[in-house]
Amino acid sequence: MSPTTLLAVSLGAHLLLLAGTLWSILRPRARLWPPPGRRSWQFVATWTLFAVGTGSLVWLGAADWNAAGVAARIRLPAGGLLMAGGLALALWGVASLGVGQALGLEGGLAVAGPYRFTRNPQYVGDIAATVGWALLTGSLRVAAVALVAVVWYLVLPRSEEPWLEERFGDAYRRYRSRVPRFF
Repeated sequence: MSPTTLLAVSLGAHLLLLAGTLWSILRPRARLWPPPGRRSWQFVATWTLFAVGTGSLVWLGAADWNAAGVAARIRLPAGGLLMAGGLALALWGVASLGVGQALGLEGGLAVAGPYRFTRNPQYVGDIAATVGWALLTGSLRVAAVALVAVVWYLVLPRSEEPWLEERFGDAYRRYRSRVPRFF
C-alpha cells in the first residue's frame, strides 16, 4: 500500500474515533465510548477503528521512514525513549486495571498502581508512544496522524468521566479530587 493510501486509512480511522468520542460527550445517553458491552456494535466499531488506525499508522511509519530527512542521532533516541516509556506506562495501566476494563468494559474503580499518579495512565502512555513513533519514523505523514490521535487521547477522558461518576459516585469524586486527569 502506498504512503498516501496508508495516510488516508489511518487518518480516517482516527478522525472517526475522535468524532465518536465527541458524540459520546455531547450525547451521553447514546454514547459510543465507553461501550455498553463486549457484544455491542459500539465495542466492535471502536476497537475495529482503533486496530485499523493504529495498524495503518505503524505501517505508514515503515513505508514513509525518515521521509522528512531528520538526523538519526536526534530522532532515534528521543523517539525510542518516548515510545518505550509510553508503552511501558500504558501496559502498567492495563495490568493494574485488567484487560476487560482496559477495553472499556465495566469493573471496579482503579486507584492503585499508576492510577495513584494519573487517572489516565494508558492515555498518557499512548500519547508518549504515539509521539515517540512520529519522532522515530521521521515522517510528516505519521506526525499528521499522530496529532489527531493525541487529540483523541486528550478528549477520551471527557466521555468516560461522567460514566465513572454515575457508576462510582462519591468514591470517584474523591479520587478525581486528589489525582489529576493526566499529570
